[in-house]
Amino acid sequence: MDPQRLDQLLSSNSSLHPSELSSLRQDIQSREDVIQELRLQLEALESECEARKALLSPLRRSVLPPELLGEIFCEVLEASEFGEAFQATRICLVCKAWREVALATPWLWVSVRVWMEQLVDFKKVKAWLSRSGSLPKRLDVNGEDSCTGGFDGCILSTTGLANMLAEGPVLEELSLSCTSPECCHNLFKRTMAIETKGPRAWDFLQFLNLDMCEDWGGEGADFFHLLPRSLRSFSFRFPDPDDLPDGVLLPRPISHPTVSILTTNTCFWPVNWTLKTMKALPSLTHVTLNFRGCYSEYDQGPFNGDEPYILQNVRTLKLQNLYWPQLDKTRILRFLSTPSLAELEISFETDGAAEATNATEMSSDVTQFARISNDLSDLRYLRLQGMTITAKGLKRILRALPTVTHLILGAVSIHGESLAFKHDLLPQLEVFEFLDFPGDEDEVINLDEMLKFIKARGPHSAGCTAGNIAPIRKATVSIAKRLPFFFNHRWFKEMEKGGVEFSFKRP
Repeated sequence: MDPQRLDQLLSSNSSLHPSELSSLRQDIQSREDVIQELRLQLEALESECEARKALLSPLRRSVLPPELLGEIFCEVLEASEFGEAFQATRICLVCKAWREVALATPWLWVSVRVWMEQLVDFKKVKAWLSRSGSLPKRLDVNGEDSCTGGFDGCILSTTGLANMLAEGPVLEELSLSCTSPECCHNLFKRTMAIETKGPRAWDFLQFLNLDMCEDWGGEGADFFHLLPRSLRSFSFRFPDPDDLPDGVLLPRPISHPTVSILTTNTCFWPVNWTLKTMKALPSLTHVTLNFRGCYSEYDQGPFNGDEPYILQNVRTLKLQNLYWPQLDKTRILRFLSTPSLAELEISFETDGAAEATNATEMSSDVTQFARISNDLSDLRYLRLQGMTITAKGLKRILRALPTVTHLILGAVSIHGESLAFKHDLLPQLEVFEFLDFPGDEDEVINLDEMLKFIKARGPHSAGCTAGNIAPIRKATVSIAKRLPFFFNHRWFKEMEKGGVEFSFKRP
């Protein structure tokens, strides 16, 4: 289009003549083509600039000290949602400099997980762990699909893994998932049969975690005598004892001189077996009994007339994943005496619609447990989790444990009469956490009562001048995600006046 004609059109209200439409469209298209070409040139120049800037990066110029770069790698692996081994391998593939730093960073190689679906080259596993130097090493072996019976059919008990356990490198922690206890029996027996020039690496293992939940596999369940004498922590899950083959008895209770940490998931197992195992561990200090999946009644005994099992050194006791509608699982407390206990946890998994209860049986179990344990005079930490309970039932439990200084009520739904804690309840309490409060309207009054109790026991409150009542110095309240809740923010000022370090958390 003629430039003069275009200027006229742009500076006036004149209309285009039909014959000018095609010319103007061609003019626009030619300019858009130039713009696109320039845009491509701009993108190419920007890409070239970024590539050149990368050459100036401290990582590319090796300005960062290798030790600092190694620390960065470790932080990345800890925060990664992918497996640590996968990420360590990816770091080594970036460049030669990164590979050299990664191989010289021991923390990247302290653990590895292998799947025994097929034969594993344990020379590579040894090479991996050897890069960790003198740091404690962890090996996780998943052999759930590896066993078809006996030495020949069980990949888990092949010479590769047994040789590594016998010859080293020395592991601090070993985790095994397998089909049956017979798999572990075969592996441990083969490991013990291997002759080495010096002490077996197996004899220095400190943490052992066994998951053998599918079936018994035969007569190889009793392997506890093969455990290394250096063991400090033992965690295990066995199959249901009702599935034992005909003529095969439960393994004898564990007896070990150095195990101090015991974690069991022995659902439906006789209580007496668990008690005898704890009694046969003289160094025992931490016990976790996991009851996940135990939805039937607990066995009753035989306990009539029996003396309680005294566990003199136990400092921590956790009963986890109890089934709330059936409160008989806490009955084991009636047969335990732990005079040195400092931490107690009782947590439940509910069916989602549990009715509130006074928990009379559970409170009686706790009361008797305290009575035969020197009143639990050393108890300082108490966590109650996943309960739907009346205020009366909760107070009965707390009154039995007056020495608690740190109380956590997690996902505890309180119903019935007003909570209204008495001022002298838990007279030594200093830290109170009320977590995952459901927050429905029926329970708001109980939260208010609890906050009044905390405020009245604050360091600056008049009620704490008496020497036999400790001040509550720190309190935390959090609201469950699934329900809305409107918090009265006046409590922040009230707690501040009372000298309580108070925090409120909601989604």
